[in-house]
Amino acid sequence: MGRHRRLCQWSGCRQYANLQDLDTGQTFCFGCALAMLYAADDPIVNYTEFDDSTEYTDAITRHPSIERLMQRRRR
Repeated sequence: MGRHRRLCQWSGCRQYANLQDLDTGQTFCFGCALAMLYAADDPIVNYTEFDDSTEYTDAITRHPSIERLMQRRRR
């Protein structure tokens, strides 16, 4: 649980959000964000994590195809 008290807006799971998609403004818990990442269903690549967390960033670096996508976006 974060200091912010924002809830995940994606699935209605009522979990506290861990990150915010900067493209849509929608908040996601880590579980929902990972589900989108592994399903390749429009993974979140432009985001900010709450409470100084790096959990989602770490998950992306372990997922090679998403890391390549992010490297292309940085260029």
